[in-house]
Amino acid sequence: MFRIVLVLIMFDLSVGAQISNLKNYYSSPLNIPLSLSGNFCEIRTNHFHSGIDLRTYGKEGQAVLSAADGYVSRIKVSAMGYGKALYITHPNGTTTVYGHLKQFSTSIQQYVEQNQNALQKFEVELFPDSMQFIVHKAELIAISGNSGGSEAPHLHFEIRNRYTEEPLNPLLFGISIPDTTFPVFTHVAIYTRVDGEQKRLTLLETRALNDSVYAVDDTIKIPSNISNISVAFAAFDKAFALDSNDVGIYSATLINENDTVFNFSYNRLNFSDTKYVNAHIDYEAKILQKIKLERCFNLPGDAFPTFRNAGKGAINFMDNMVLNPRIIIRDFNGHSSTLLLEIQKDSSQLFSDTIQTNMICYEVDHLLKSEHSSVFIQKGSLYQDIKAEAIIEVKAKSFYSVVVKVFDKTIPLHKNAELKIRANKVPKSLQSKVLIVGINDQNKISGSIGGVYNNGWVITKISSFGKFAITVDTIAPTINHQQITIDSICMCPVLSVKITDDLSAIENYIGCIDNEWALMEQDLKSDRLIYFIKPQILGPHQLTISAADKKGNWFYFASYY
Repeated sequence: MFRIVLVLIMFDLSVGAQISNLKNYYSSPLNIPLSLSGNFCEIRTNHFHSGIDLRTYGKEGQAVLSAADGYVSRIKVSAMGYGKALYITHPNGTTTVYGHLKQFSTSIQQYVEQNQNALQKFEVELFPDSMQFIVHKAELIAISGNSGGSEAPHLHFEIRNRYTEEPLNPLLFGISIPDTTFPVFTHVAIYTRVDGEQKRLTLLETRALNDSVYAVDDTIKIPSNISNISVAFAAFDKAFALDSNDVGIYSATLINENDTVFNFSYNRLNFSDTKYVNAHIDYEAKILQKIKLERCFNLPGDAFPTFRNAGKGAINFMDNMVLNPRIIIRDFNGHSSTLLLEIQKDSSQLFSDTIQTNMICYEVDHLLKSEHSSVFIQKGSLYQDIKAEAIIEVKAKSFYSVVVKVFDKTIPLHKNAELKIRANKVPKSLQSKVLIVGINDQNKISGSIGGVYNNGWVITKISSFGKFAITVDTIAPTINHQQITIDSICMCPVLSVKITDDLSAIENYIGCIDNEWALMEQDLKSDRLIYFIKPQILGPHQLTISAADKKGNWFYFASYY
């Protein structure tokens, strides 16, 4: 009988003894040389990366092994996110996670397919009994793949505290991954506080003085009436010199006159805090310049625990002073690089914004109204007070509403806000088909946001600021391009069809072979439904697929193979 030892390990990462006791507990989840393609807490869109990504060298089909003794506690199959994922609970109080799999080991795969067929669903989340799938260290549990939101074949691997579900940096637990190079600085930015907001004064490229020391081309000059500054940097790490893949750093320290001003290390994460990544980075620089500047200071509304006690972040700046702060970044293997700065005041002056706009406080709720729209922003949705015009409305002939600009796309939004737009002369027959769409800088539709019609208004939740308008979706999904190929891993024939929707996205689909429900996998990256052909009686078989988008537009497809 497999006994679960209930040892509650709190994983206080300031105390290294608990971690060091587990250094030899886990083995490699792959039986090939390990190499990182993504680091723990790496900056991703709207989240910190919750694990490490391990290369499978551009192909699927690598053996995935259990990192320690345990039992399969959760199995999830999704067209998004981790795709096909396996969760193994261990007696030391942790759970390991294996994501973007192609398929599971034979007994687990059979169990999953039985449940998918019983539920007649591809996407399932299952919680087997603790005695059902007992696994041992280095046992084959799955085959690596590229499922879900993966952009290329690899294995996503996590170690979590099973009691809090907090991901922990797997590199803390003795999983050795070679790294022979120093981290690389690319940019540095200087900030100061103006009218309650942190404003960027300058953004500069860095240059290498040698393999591990960086600087900028000249003394950084700032306005004379500034009394304090803060700093941010952009950097990456590589495993080896010719590595084409950039990964995130492990830690950073800002020092001024031998005093540590700000210091952080990426050791743990809580999923409820992960969107604070947009407070840690300079969100505007990411949106406009595609540069990921990591702040060595906290915005007032940044509650991410890693940075809560990282330091004050601000450097006082007296007249006639020359500052020489330095930033030290490290990878997990101990390689460090230093950015040397020299900052001095010049004769210029920094003035407050003279445009009269309302100050929006991050600590309170706001219901902002205009003639044809309104937006409700919860307290804690902003990371600092902002001085900006909340809503701008512009008439548009090609939509069923005005185009509504809510703040600016360069301002991050932590919690979803409720947006209401007044619908303009929508026929009753189309009211069930209306939705709010995003509008890009070229005034074209950038994507569906969603929404429902209610008494002359369309209401939805938005996860970012920008421009929005109302349109209708009356076009059903399309299904075509049927083809049969041979899967190189399973060595079996695969039937696939292309399925797309022009606006609101696929809501559900039903695939049948000879009028019986068929398990068809959805691959959103290629917009395909995939059916692994089982041995059947010879002869033509009828394939039928019904698909609907989120506005109830249905399409029916029939063919033979």
